[in-house]
Amino acid sequence: MNTEFVIDINGSKTKIYMQIGFFNHKDLCYPLHKHLFVEMHIFLSESAIMQCDKENITLQEGDVLFIPANMLHKYQSFGENSKRISFLLDCGGNCKTPSKMSLPKSLLSLLCKEIQDYALTGRDSKLKALLSYICSDFLAIETEKVKNPITN
Repeated sequence: MNTEFVIDINGSKTKIYMQIGFFNHKDLCYPLHKHLFVEMHIFLSESAIMQCDKENITLQEGDVLFIPANMLHKYQSFGENSKRISFLLDCGGNCKTPSKMSLPKSLLSLLCKEIQDYALTGRDSKLKALLSYICSDFLAIETEKVKNPITN
């Protein structure tokens, strides 16, 4: 079950769907799959390896991974106590390749606190603001990649 929010990402109203709860990967081993939306994984503890198309991406605590819509992906491996939370973003955008960024520990802690607070109280304004901030940074990076592609 997902919770739907509407957040502001750089002036555009965007739907974001949050999976309820923090997930331990030991219990959730999905096969190779894809989504119609951009998927955002925020990695909360330990490490994991995510396969995106044919590329393996190593994730550590605090990493945020954005997976383009319609890209095949699955977790290859993960630590015994690794945890993450994931979101689907209805933002289309320029995301064509997986993108990874790292959150400062203080922002990661605040995000976890706000997710837990939302689960207990239903208050979502701070959580939406944090998600807007994280997604705006990502889309700014993706837009810059399109404007200034790296060429060999």
